[in-house]
Amino acid sequence: MGNTLNDLRDHLFDALKSLKEAKPVLLESEIKRATAVRLVAEQVIETAKVEVALRKVLKVQPASEFFNVPALTDGTEKIEQKMQLVDKN
Repeated sequence: MGNTLNDLRDHLFDALKSLKEAKPVLLESEIKRATAVRLVAEQVIETAKVEVALRKVLKVQPASEFFNVPALTDGTEKIEQKMQLVDKN
């Protein structure tokens, strides 16, 4: 299981496919499983929203495995400097 946005989409579509193909006898358990997948996906998406908000505040583009985005620059010092500015405010 990967940890990127595309991987999350794949898992959500797999859950949807499982619901569509579930036999009536197993439908209830598939609905419960799909609900659990949805709840976990919502939390993953919330953490991604935090990452996007951090990028906006710091005005930098740090690397992101979830979004599959490499860093535009090393940026470690810039991020630390901007975090200090945010902490002061």
